[in-house]
Amino acid sequence: MTNRAPDAEPSPPSRTIPEPAGEAKGERRYGEKLEAKSDVGRVNLAQRIVLIAGFLIVLGMALFPPWLLVYKYPGLPQTERAAGYFLIFEQHAPQDRAALAALFGLPLEQAEPRFFSLQIDRTRLAV
Repeated sequence: MTNRAPDAEPSPPSRTIPEPAGEAKGERRYGEKLEAKSDVGRVNLAQRIVLIAGFLIVLGMALFPPWLLVYKYPGLPQTERAAGYFLIFEQHAPQDRAALAALFGLPLEQAEPRFFSLQIDRTRLAV
């Protein structure tokens, strides 16, 4: 039984409601928006470091791709040798005939620079 005077008006219902289960304890006012306390879409420091390192590795792979030195002599099958990693914007045309002949095991007269070319090694770049 309540202890109010018989002529007193009834009090309006409380305008506060409890927080939903799983939320911080306390109450919020009726009609007040509940702010989402979610970390969805946020990146912590460790994730940021991994993302930046991954980006720098991919950038390095794109700027310094693996190259193939290709020998195409008329009447002989095409032969390829790994040429290393070079900056993609620079010209790396082979010029030293003696080094080319030694690399491919050719006689010096067949080692003219016009029979050699460089191309990106797509197989190694894809890995």
